[in-house]
Amino acid sequence: MGFGSYGPDAFAMFGRTRGTKRSRESGITVGSTPSLKGLLRTLDSLEGYKGVNMLQNASRVAFDVMREKTIENFRNLPFGRKSRAYVKGRRGIETFGKTASGKGRKIRSVRKTLTLRGSYSVEAKRSKSGIETRQYINGKQYYNYLSHMIEGGYTPGGGSKYEGKRVSAKPFRRPVGRIYNDRVARMMEKAIAIQLEQGKRVGLGKLRAML
Repeated sequence: MGFGSYGPDAFAMFGRTRGTKRSRESGITVGSTPSLKGLLRTLDSLEGYKGVNMLQNASRVAFDVMREKTIENFRNLPFGRKSRAYVKGRRGIETFGKTASGKGRKIRSVRKTLTLRGSYSVEAKRSKSGIETRQYINGKQYYNYLSHMIEGGYTPGGGSKYEGKRVSAKPFRRPVGRIYNDRVARMMEKAIAIQLEQGKRVGLGKLRAML
């Protein structure tokens, strides 16, 4: 999924793009405007990680609206009675791994974690085909891996707490990508331009105030 006729190269939301190829990873890609492509090439030409760091901050600011609307969409999803128990989880009773004190880490349910800002991370890096960035649902909480299953039409808890079934898909990310593509591109252009003018990475709070 890209911006109109602009194509899918440059940056991605909940997915990744490399060069002019659309990645299948995570399923959702976002394209760029010609001016944004030029700015990304400029960032890619900077020495060391200077350009990557600028893009990281620009991405975080630009992706804010997508993150907030994604959370809102997920919060409003209707889950049936049978799936509700598993999707809500056991309120931290289940554990995994060990902490420094030897206790297991509490697991938060996907219904809880996908409405938290901390579940959405932004990554910027340089690949073989150039600089790229993405926003994705991280795996810090155990049940976050269920996010793509819910969008694809599989809901846990079909007949019992541990079973699941195929149901109608409940997309809560894809609509956000379609609606806010242009806004993200414009915001990212401005955020990159401000940092290039200053010649350094600008902090998130200051960058948001300048936009």
